[in-house]
This record gives sequence, C-alpha cells and structure tokens, in this order.
Amino acid sequence: MPAHDHPLPPAAAPPSHRDVRTTVVVPVRSLEGGHVRADLPGPGPPLAVVGHCDTVWPEGTLATMPFVTDGDVARGPGVYDMKACLVLVLAAIDEAGSGRRSLRVFITADEEQGSRTAREPLREAVDGVAAAFVVEPPTAQGHLKTSRKGLGRFRIWVEGRPAHAGTNLLEGASAVEELAQQVIRV
Repeated sequence: MPAHDHPLPPAAAPPSHRDVRTTVVVPVRSLEGGHVRADLPGPGPPLAVVGHCDTVWPEGTLATMPFVTDGDVARGPGVYDMKACLVLVLAAIDEAGSGRRSLRVFITADEEQGSRTAREPLREAVDGVAAAFVVEPPTAQGHLKTSRKGLGRFRIWVEGRPAHAGTNLLEGASAVEELAQQVIRV
C-alpha cells in the first residue's frame, strides 16, 4: 500500500445513501467561474473543506449514461469522484449540528482542468484556516487519501544560436538541447 493511502477505520466507513438524511441549510456564495463558497459560523479558526463539482466526462454524457440509483448503488458521471463526497460533506455538517467549529467550504468548478480559475478564490478561502480537508473519495480498496500529486504548469523560454553543424558547430547553441536540459531540471 502506498504511504499516502491508509485503510479507513470501520467507524469512518461511508454510510449507504439511504443513511444520508440532511436538513442542513448552507448559505452559499456563487463565485465567478462557477465556484461555490460557504462560510459557516462557529468557534475557533475555521476548518476548510474543499471539493469539486466538475467531472472528466464530456458534455452530453448524461444523455447516454444518466444518473440512476438501484438500491444502495448510485451510478452516473462523477458519482464516485466527487458527488458522493459532497453529499457526505452536507451530512457531516448536519450531523455536527450547531456545536461544530467554524467551517469554510469551497467547491471548485474546474478541478479536472487544473483549477485554472479557482486558484485565487481558493487561496482566499483557505487564508487563516486551522486545517484544510479535501474530500476526495477513498481508493478502490477503501484506503483514505492523505496526499495528492498536484499539478504544475511552467513556461520555459530558450533561445539557440545558429551555426553550421559541419563547419562551425562550436559557435552554435542548440535551443532543443537546452530545452531538454531545462525540462529535466524542472
């Protein structure tokens, strides 16, 4: 088992969808880009709860693969990653009741595309929090995810110096070779 995957204790196993009954009303702010933020009052520095509402499925998938439930099983685009986790967030808020500490919930609408428009509002949402929890689902073996790979985007500019390879090779500088070296460094 990878070091960042840990079995869930039995008490933390997710309930079936029939067990999730919530009456919680969460005041939310819709942000530019389709993101959602909710600040729930309570004592102490807030805990951040972060999730996403987009999926990797192409637009129109619901026409051929609609959301359906069959007993305790829900199927459809994004059900496992991440819709079920968002339902559990609401259930946990409801279960905690009025005695819970303050929470800052942030749901990004573009996580599957690298959170291009969510970066700044997410930074603002986690500013000053005591801890942040990303509500990704467990692995197929039921192991809790405790770390993520992350994503990085880089721009590298290189410039070569032309030279004839047969007569004055040493006067040149290969931009392709330099780019390859820079990629290795990154």
